Amino acid sequence: MKLLLYAGVLYLAGVAALLLLQPTLVFREDGSWKEFGVGRDPNHYTWIPLWLFAILWAMLSYMIILMFAGANVLPGIDTVSEEPLDLNSLSPRKRAKALSGLEEQPPGYYMLNVGESGAKGIPKYVYLGPAAPNLIYNQGLSSQPSLPVPSSSLQSVETNE
Repeated sequence: MKLLLYAGVLYLAGVAALLLLQPTLVFREDGSWKEFGVGRDPNHYTWIPLWLFAILWAMLSYMIILMFAGANVLPGIDTVSEEPLDLNSLSPRKRAKALSGLEEQPPGYYMLNVGESGAKGIPKYVYLGPAAPNLIYNQGLSSQPSLPVPSSSLQSVETNE
């Protein structure tokens, strides 16, 4: 919420500066706003009217505030720090969810099962065993003939990422 507050203050300061300075790119000689128009009379038309400046300045001021917040320059705004998670402070359900993706997997080769992952939306991997799989793009890399993976070593493993 403080990010929006800082961005709003910067936005209002930029619009106030524009209204006080009244540059000829946005305003006519008599102080009225120029209309949008490209290739027309530059005394009455401009490529950046006040409404376009307001939209672009709103987005730009928010991005500027995000950059300053990322650098920890703004008071009252701290970016996410890499603090370790205290599992004792979590409820049992949240603790189980936090620990669900941490089980040790046997060393070896895993491949993403695209068909199952797309159907359920959860990444599902297939364990291929400790040896490198015999894939088409691996055939020219080694001088030893690659052995086929026995079907008994194939296991489905679900991981949450």
